[in-house]
Amino acid sequence: MSRTRAFTVVELLVVIAIIGTLTTVLTANLSRTKQRSRDAERKNELRTIRIGLESYFSAQSLPRRYPVSSPTPGPGTAGLVLDLSGTTNYATSALVPTYMFSLPVDPTNSGNHRYRYQFRDGGYQFTLFATLENSLDRAGWYNSSGVLQTATQVNGYQLRSEQLGGN
Repeated sequence: MSRTRAFTVVELLVVIAIIGTLTTVLTANLSRTKQRSRDAERKNELRTIRIGLESYFSAQSLPRRYPVSSPTPGPGTAGLVLDLSGTTNYATSALVPTYMFSLPVDPTNSGNHRYRYQFRDGGYQFTLFATLENSLDRAGWYNSSGVLQTATQVNGYQLRSEQLGGN
């Protein structure tokens, strides 16, 4: 009499449990990888906006200033924190289309995930920032002086970004 070999119920359950565990681990890693990818895109787009701001600054007559809300802001003044993601304001109007074809939009473009701009010191400096998804990334923001700041609040916005390098 011939016997057919078959898997027992216990063996099948063990295999299903292993496959379920592997799927859970891989899904979690994929999610973190997507977050890091979006954060890298955000940092790159902040660099692009910075180049547009530097081009604007270089093209201005003396005294050179970054885009400001009024023609002659006083020294030590700081402007409102502006949303650069799909809105029209004095900063976006100054950059597009002369210095940038269009302003980049955050990969998720929802909630606090937007690009923001603020002029400082009467338009002689600026701050650009974005909220990153990876909580392990260094806190701070990039400004026109090239200095990494480590405070976590500016005008009520939580800032998470890294120094973008450059000048």
